[in-house]
Amino acid sequence: MQLSGGRRSLTEGFAYWANQSYLLQYTLRAIANIGGNSNDIKNYVSGSSAGLGGVFAAASTTTSLSIASEIFAEKIEGVFGNKIVAPRFQTLLTSSGELLLGVQTIVRPGGGWPSFEVSLDSTPTFSAFSLGVKAHDIRVPYISNLSVSPFLSLSNWGVSGGTDVTYDFNSRLGVSFTAGYRDSSNPLNDVEGKEAGIYGKAAATVSF
Repeated sequence: MQLSGGRRSLTEGFAYWANQSYLLQYTLRAIANIGGNSNDIKNYVSGSSAGLGGVFAAASTTTSLSIASEIFAEKIEGVFGNKIVAPRFQTLLTSSGELLLGVQTIVRPGGGWPSFEVSLDSTPTFSAFSLGVKAHDIRVPYISNLSVSPFLSLSNWGVSGGTDVTYDFNSRLGVSFTAGYRDSSNPLNDVEGKEAGIYGKAAATVSF
């Protein structure tokens, strides 16, 4: 599947819409009272300070912005000399009911520099936010199959960071390890269900 812009097949177009609008679809089901007490959005609204209208407005806005960014991706990226990928937008739900509005893009400076993933997730009033940057696939000298992807984020003036380390045995098999620290002020801790502090994880990657 293409990441941004260009022509899509009918299947790719449907898959992209489904991926970008999942929260909007769930919210519309809640408004229509589909699922009754088993509807996740209705249960979320009843158990937090969020209102159904607010969730609908946020989901509608971020979905529309992502679809518009996709439609006009070639023009948006052309303005920046194809060094920035057309952004994507999202709405994230916190346990308190305060919504996070997010935007994400990839910066491709060229000239031997790695690609940088830049993201911002914030409440509408910036009472809580996370501004993150991740450099992708920096090759380690003298070890051709080893790469690192360091990341750093600021959140309410707390700092989180770490790195991914990836070793590819061949084009289909590799292993990766992630180590880092997440500050307690990072609002994504709540969204992703992660504890503040030092963490690490390992995984194998297989491609077919």
